[in-house]
Amino acid sequence: MELERARCLVAGATSELGSRLARRLSAEGALLALAGRNEQVLGRLGDELDAPTARFDATVVASCHEAVESLAGALGGLDAVIVVPCGTSDAERAST
Repeated sequence: MELERARCLVAGATSELGSRLARRLSAEGALLALAGRNEQVLGRLGDELDAPTARFDATVVASCHEAVESLAGALGGLDAVIVVPCGTSDAERAST
């Protein structure tokens, strides 16, 4: 997949793996939307990568639907959705 201008949603972006993946996709030219549990980490990463963000809890289906709809709308659609399986990151533990 060509990443230049690809509209990608990274779910789980507040984990260490998710944030590294988002930074890599951004460096490759992808247009990003970010979703995660930790609002502070999410906000900082969104600012850093100039990406829209949405807080969500993967255990609550309605939360996932709302986040995807909101972020897809912000990018004018999605070309890829990357779901990063993760537990609690060091950054998330530190901020709670």
